[in-house]
Amino acid sequence: MMTSPRNHRREPIHVAATALSVERGGSATAGTGGHRSLIVVRVALGVIAAHVVVDSVMDLRPGVDATDHLVSGAVPLLALAALAAIAPRLRRGALAVLAGLLGVAATVGMVGAPVAAATRGDRGPAQLTGVAAAIAGLALIGWAIATAWSTRRRGGPRRRRILRRTGIAVAVAAASLFVAVPIGSAYIVANRSGPIHTTGDLGAPHRDITLHTSDGLSLQAAYVPSRNGAAVIVFPGIGGAGPTARARMLVRHGYGVLVLEPRGQSASDGDPQLLGWTGEPDLIAAVDYLETRPEVERGRIGGLGLSVGGELLIQAAARDTRLTAVVSEGAGTRWFAEDLHTPFPAWLIQVPFMTVSSAAATIFCDCRPPERLDHLVGEISPRPLMLIWTPRGQGGEWNNPRYHDLGGPTTELWEIPESTHVGGYAARPDEYETRVVGFYDQHL
Repeated sequence: MMTSPRNHRREPIHVAATALSVERGGSATAGTGGHRSLIVVRVALGVIAAHVVVDSVMDLRPGVDATDHLVSGAVPLLALAALAAIAPRLRRGALAVLAGLLGVAATVGMVGAPVAAATRGDRGPAQLTGVAAAIAGLALIGWAIATAWSTRRRGGPRRRRILRRTGIAVAVAAASLFVAVPIGSAYIVANRSGPIHTTGDLGAPHRDITLHTSDGLSLQAAYVPSRNGAAVIVFPGIGGAGPTARARMLVRHGYGVLVLEPRGQSASDGDPQLLGWTGEPDLIAAVDYLETRPEVERGRIGGLGLSVGGELLIQAAARDTRLTAVVSEGAGTRWFAEDLHTPFPAWLIQVPFMTVSSAAATIFCDCRPPERLDHLVGEISPRPLMLIWTPRGQGGEWNNPRYHDLGGPTTELWEIPESTHVGGYAARPDEYETRVVGFYDQHL
């Protein structure tokens, strides 16, 4: 049977339409090899999902069970499954953007938590699968770049192509900075813990003790008995910054000192939360212990907190009047609502970044943000509070003058301009000792 001339004309039209679709960034599944090009994406999604399962259900810290990770396990798995399901239906350009953003988030989060733990010698299942997930994240970034380049539009005026590609690049960079990186950072907040270490020289013989929190965790601490009837809880920040030298300073003056390891850090039970959202019960347990000590007189318990530890002491003191006098050094902000008063133009980056990071941290930590510090600081009055800060600090430390104004007449503010974050003792050791010990001498 002969083919009509009309049918002869259809094939070139179809081929031309297909070529035009590819030129404009057509579907990833259109044409030969479309499905095969998704293998990298599917394998990477599977590797990341495997790490989520191991980290949420299998390789758990002491004091934690799988029911504590219902949200942090289920939400990421559902998101990964949804991306895997819609990937074959997406245009290759759109899929490249999503895969690239996921790759950035996974790489930041995994390098900051499980990979960091593996490099210091922690080689558990969560760390090993986290290393694999970091590699998967890098693979997604590479695949996204290659796919975006191969599907770029080649037709049209050159100036128009340059403007379009520049606009897309700027939009993707903004999405990486304000979406992918904050999500990865939130994963670090919920998963990074410090190495197990022994307590250093506190200036006098100490006893290693175990504290028990109201939510069932066991925390490691070291205690030097009081010689003057008063005791101070020294609460470190992320990574245990600076507690030992300050503890020795207080011990020299006869104070009892309790150096507390926060939950999820060192040998203490629980999941870490580097912004301190879940840490208030830790301080309450420390106060409970000091109240049992016969050498500590009633009403003579204080606190000295560094960075996140300083923020948590403000929070705990606002709710527990047994904390009679508190020194908070380097306190800043913990979630986006506390960042709303960030000075301009830093506001343009800090607030959008922390908004996404706070939402993601709520999922990864299976917890809600705490009450705002600017709402709590005034509740400490009439008990005394000393705020120590530096303009060269970090994490919203510039809010300390505002906290001072909100704290009322019993709140002191000491600015150390040449210091770094929680570096006041190193910057001015003699003045630091005079001021801080004098504060406790007066109020404890």
